[in-house]
Amino acid sequence: MGNVLDVNETKEIEIHQNIPPEDKKPLKDFRVDPSIDLLVSSITRPPVYASSFEINPTIIMMIKTSYQFRGLPSEDPYDHIADLLELCTTFKIQGVSKDAIYLRLFPLSLNGGAKRWLRNLPAGSIRTWKDMANQFLLKYYSLEKTKKATSEIFNFSQGVDEPLHEAWGRFKDLLKRCPHHGLPDLVISESFYFGLSSVTQLRVDAAAGSSALDKTPNEFYGLIERMARNLVMAISYH
Repeated sequence: MGNVLDVNETKEIEIHQNIPPEDKKPLKDFRVDPSIDLLVSSITRPPVYASSFEINPTIIMMIKTSYQFRGLPSEDPYDHIADLLELCTTFKIQGVSKDAIYLRLFPLSLNGGAKRWLRNLPAGSIRTWKDMANQFLLKYYSLEKTKKATSEIFNFSQGVDEPLHEAWGRFKDLLKRCPHHGLPDLVISESFYFGLSSVTQLRVDAAAGSSALDKTPNEFYGLIERMARNLVMAISYH
């Protein structure tokens, strides 16, 4: 028995001696205190070399009050980007690149879940405005949303008593809402034509001088544009 105890004691001493110094620290020494140094942005903003750089506070206020995106299903990420870029065309700062301006203003336009999404991206992973816009669209224009938008284009149907110019305008809105639909021009032309009522198809064919489907896609678009424009003008005269 005595020999067994001696052996066990020897093993305990050896184990204790082999414990790394870190494991001998009290738990309180492992604590990491909060630090502003741990807040690392996902955006690497381009440097600004202008002698003075200030974005008009009115622009910032407009963005924070009227140009907010929260990441809700009802929100359109393309519209959000387009609206923000339109605002940015109203001013220019000498010596400051567009990327430098966009990457400073765009985060101010995000709120709620969209703001958290941006902050959770890998540190420094956004280096250009294109990086930002593409990541944003990839996040908020899901594959499911793309499929739905593409289906609406492919299965377009003219409404009852809907005039040609309104149907054409609604169809173009569908295309603008999903510019990455990937549908060939021929398919787009046929989707609109076959979505028209039989009466409207006859009118389009008559204006084409034969079947409108004999036209090239560009010729077809031009034909519909002229018919829609003429119809609007005729209505405005009455």
